[in-house]
Amino acid sequence: MEENQLAPENLRIPVGELLAGEPGKSRDYQIRDTAIGLTDSASALVSGVVTVSRTAKDKVIARGRLEAEAKLPCARCLEETTLNLHLQLEQEYQVIPPQAEELLPIEEGQINLLEAIYREIWVNLPLKILCREDCRGICPECGVNLNKEEHKKECKQDESG
Repeated sequence: MEENQLAPENLRIPVGELLAGEPGKSRDYQIRDTAIGLTDSASALVSGVVTVSRTAKDKVIARGRLEAEAKLPCARCLEETTLNLHLQLEQEYQVIPPQAEELLPIEEGQINLLEAIYREIWVNLPLKILCREDCRGICPECGVNLNKEEHKKECKQDESG
């Protein structure tokens, strides 16, 4: 098995050579510190190895173990929070048009890992992202981050305790 380095800005892998070979032929690709945008205020840095193997005449499968360092806003205080995720990637690709919804397309002799990695990150995120379990959040009345400072003097929320 050969190992190839993917450029950080490129998660497209040429698979024409694999498709021309025998079923079971595979190739490893190294992903190092590849930035993936999740939303306007969230991103992840992904690293790991992905093995792409030919499974049938017009199909390949990408499998890999990846590590992602996701940076997202806390659901309570909106401060940037870092989560370390362990991802298990397994995605099948087929020459256009894919015959099933779970398959992604092979376009122009290439697969694009971006959508599969993006999905895997979202599936592995907790439902509520918190900077810490006891995050006090932002006061709805005076707008201060209660983890960093107390209510403003004129805040009515301070009276309710």
